[in-house]
Amino acid sequence: MLIESLSHGKRLTEQHSKEVDQAVGAIQPYCQHCGSKVGHDEIIWTGDLESLHCHELWFCCHSCRDKNEPCESFFKLEKQS
Repeated sequence: MLIESLSHGKRLTEQHSKEVDQAVGAIQPYCQHCGSKVGHDEIIWTGDLESLHCHELWFCCHSCRDKNEPCESFFKLEKQS
């Protein structure tokens, strides 16, 4: 699966896409505000050079969102061995 960057319409190479998929598979996203695991997530381009290929896993907590509280959490990706 090729991941299209949300910035500049660039695509990751197939190898980089596999590395990002593996890194995401190692993360169990949760809300960093309330601890809930109920929500949805996406792989997004953030431009953060400390995260694998400048992508991170974004998580939106449905409980916090529905209460109009901060609901976004970001998880840096690390290359898996």
